[in-house]
Amino acid sequence: MNRKISKVLAAGATAIALMTMASTPASALVADGPAVLVFSNESCTDPDQEDADIAASLGVIAKSVTLFDGGDASEAAWTDALDGIDVLTLPEGCNFGEVAMFSAEAQAYIKTWIESGKTVVGTGSYDHAEFINYMTGLDFSTEFDNNTELSDELANPWTKQTDNADLPATVPNGNYTGGLMGYSTWSAEKKAFVTPVYYSEGEDNLGVAYFTFGSGYYIYNAYDWYPDSDEITNGVRATWDETLQFAATGQIAPPTTEEPVVEPTVKEELADTGVDAVAPFAAGAALLIAGLVVMFARRRQTN
Repeated sequence: MNRKISKVLAAGATAIALMTMASTPASALVADGPAVLVFSNESCTDPDQEDADIAASLGVIAKSVTLFDGGDASEAAWTDALDGIDVLTLPEGCNFGEVAMFSAEAQAYIKTWIESGKTVVGTGSYDHAEFINYMTGLDFSTEFDNNTELSDELANPWTKQTDNADLPATVPNGNYTGGLMGYSTWSAEKKAFVTPVYYSEGEDNLGVAYFTFGSGYYIYNAYDWYPDSDEITNGVRATWDETLQFAATGQIAPPTTEEPVVEPTVKEELADTGVDAVAPFAAGAALLIAGLVVMFARRRQTN
């Protein structure tokens, strides 16, 4: 965050607009896309830089993009902000550790909201340990603190771990694009929450991954959307935009598969024979009754 302090201080005009919930619908919206809420507060991010760029990127695939500064941090403020929202974006530095923006009641509400099937997209996510700790009940502080850029991307790039053809084969290093190191050493308990999307096996480094919480997901992105002029022109930003947009559409998670319901086939098989399943039993019962009647009649005659 040190590189950004001067720019945060210069964001006064934008901060005023974000004193409460400020709707800023993107100009090119997609009717069937997700409704996106971008958390944007100058105390932990850059409203006029990263947040603006993130909102613009998501506007390509969203039906609406709204900026929200957390209001008074209450459960009521977050309940209102998330009403009708499909995707919440948390930029670098914005975390559940910021109690001035996420009250305990708000955190509990957001957790339930995610687990009900919603999506949270983290950018510059190496700062989001406290959020992951809260969601999992485990301590990921070490895993998220041990972040670094790839030392040799040409030899060990972040490569795609899914067969989805819409995603680029690799994602590049950027301005402090710090992935999570030592993924293979994580405990089985922690790995149970995580599915890699971009991973460097050579450096054991996660660049993009999603964490499953109930029916919802948190998508980790190492890139933070800092507006480096070179990255905007050399293709780095465009590549990471693809992962951001893909995550927000909800497609990053695998399709839900359920065991097929197998209906009983006995009745259908009997129907195919053209024989009423009750008929043989009924005929046999009728013969038995007839036989008993005859026997009874003969006994009456002999008496």
